[in-house]
Amino acid sequence: MTNHLQTLPRRAALSLVILGGLAAQAAGQVQITEYMYSGLDGEFIELTNVSSLPVDLEDWSLDDKSAIPGTYDLSLAGIIDPGESVLVTDRIASNFSASWSLGATTVLGGNAIASLGRNDEIHVFDAAGATVDVLAFGDDDFPGSLRARNASAQGCDAGLGGDDIYRWTLALEGDAWGSRVSLNGDVGSPGLHGPVTCPPVGVAFCIAAANQTGQIAVTTLLGSPSILQNDLELRCDALPGGAVGYFLTSTTTGQITNPGNAIGTLCLGGSIGRYSSFAQAATASGEMNLPLDLTGLSQPTGPTSAVSGETWHFQCWYRDSIFGLPVSNFSLPVQVTLY
Repeated sequence: MTNHLQTLPRRAALSLVILGGLAAQAAGQVQITEYMYSGLDGEFIELTNVSSLPVDLEDWSLDDKSAIPGTYDLSLAGIIDPGESVLVTDRIASNFSASWSLGATTVLGGNAIASLGRNDEIHVFDAAGATVDVLAFGDDDFPGSLRARNASAQGCDAGLGGDDIYRWTLALEGDAWGSRVSLNGDVGSPGLHGPVTCPPVGVAFCIAAANQTGQIAVTTLLGSPSILQNDLELRCDALPGGAVGYFLTSTTTGQITNPGNAIGTLCLGGSIGRYSSFAQAATASGEMNLPLDLTGLSQPTGPTSAVSGETWHFQCWYRDSIFGLPVSNFSLPVQVTLY
């Protein structure tokens, strides 16, 4: 039997608003914004109204991997305002609230029928039984992803609503979400969701030389390392404004200083793919971008599909000058392991 703690009984009050306002409620958007599948103070799921309109959760529900509408009823959450979160836990609601010092946050407790496992899914359904949001997770099912035990998993802006656990982050005390420690030592930010920009993907490696601007050009990756999502984008910053360049890629690293009389270091080795057909001029602010197709990464022998577990390396080659003489240069490269 579901037990709950709801400090703001607002459904009756909201029923007095005009019909147009009620219609607007239906356009609100609720997303999964945090979860912990196992904790010393219980597991939990955080659902947040990320829209600018109130949402009535009457007849809404959630489930785990079985994905059956109506499994765990969310109706007692009532109406959630823009930016407001509702928490679902397997513990008694009042005990969970006290463990995290939640105050007025709405908590629905006693979730035993749709409780979470190490490798599981969260499905949220609206009153019509349509899927509103879904998130599959588990470090066994998704190698290299986080394990949300005793520390919650939190979704950054671009990671919400995309069912891509690789864009989620493990909570750390004092992080951008305001994570804190619960009574018995769990770490998370239940009830405190706020918009947080997703960090770049991958890590820098090797070395690079400064260009004519006095800066070092840096290649980064935006998006997800998930091959299934296939939404990675290359970006190179701190280029000379208007400089022509293109990206290079390889599954192998190298370190060749001043290749072909260029300044800087070529940090790729083996078979190097060149996106020379996508050569472009940097913007006035020194930026260059290229969306990647992970089913057709550039290689000398032709496009190659990425394989889960492979590490790919990317670097930008670009035109530069030194003492007024034309030369070429290389950015600081980035590497990422794809899943």
